[in-house]
Amino acid sequence: MEKQGSFTSKLLMPRIIILGLDGLEYDFVERWNLKNLKQREFGKLEVPINKDLGVPMSPEVWAAFLTGKYLPGLEFTRTPIVDFILEALRFMRKRIPVSLGLGRRIRIKVPLRFPELKERTFLDLTNSKEINVPYYSYDHKIFKIMNQFNAGKLSLREAVNEVLNVYIYRKRRILYEFENLGDFDVIFAFMHFPDALQHLLLNKPLAIRELYFDLDSYVSRLKRRVDASMFLIVSDHGFDLETKEHSMHGFYSSNVPLDPRPRRITDFYNLIVKEIECKKGV
Repeated sequence: MEKQGSFTSKLLMPRIIILGLDGLEYDFVERWNLKNLKQREFGKLEVPINKDLGVPMSPEVWAAFLTGKYLPGLEFTRTPIVDFILEALRFMRKRIPVSLGLGRRIRIKVPLRFPELKERTFLDLTNSKEINVPYYSYDHKIFKIMNQFNAGKLSLREAVNEVLNVYIYRKRRILYEFENLGDFDVIFAFMHFPDALQHLLLNKPLAIRELYFDLDSYVSRLKRRVDASMFLIVSDHGFDLETKEHSMHGFYSSNVPLDPRPRRITDFYNLIVKEIECKKGV
């Protein structure tokens, strides 16, 4: 007899909901005892560390989550033509010891984007719906705002307000999508929060604490609106307010016990695919 509420229970609709929260810090969730974010089971995750920067970077970590394997070398990019120009400038700079500052000016003016991901993901292998997910329909609004801030076109206050407006919009959009879900086995919704605001508010810990409590309340609302056998929250890395850098671990939580319990962010690929196949009798 299967235990009600267990990972293999067939009593609930065989639907997995995933909320990706970029930059959610495990230590903050634990410190402030945010029970909706913690759910029934939660923990730190081992994540890929970028070999050049020495910290986790979103393109590599979210690719690992989606594909179940580490794909080194994935970096934020711009448009193909801009990438070509920048590569040409780097090539010339190595041979001509004169810099006109063109590369820097181009980088300031052209926002970053997630690169192309050629590997198949668990979204490709299941009946799925994605909402603003990296490598799929991510709208890059945050990158555009941060680009304007770094170029001096927005003050810190203006940048924070712009990012908060995106946060409010994203919460409303995901809530609407969850209230109008079709017959999908896997739904993955993504927000570039709290990471974006942590980078801007790193000297204002009280504001970051307020954001975490708001996220905790928001998760409670989401879970009341959706029918699912599993609700997962996953982050690609956290944030260290002392070093002002990404922390070296990710975060996960689940409303049901997971077997096997994930230790690495790559563990979720097989966990999700096999769970859906099991419930559908494949």
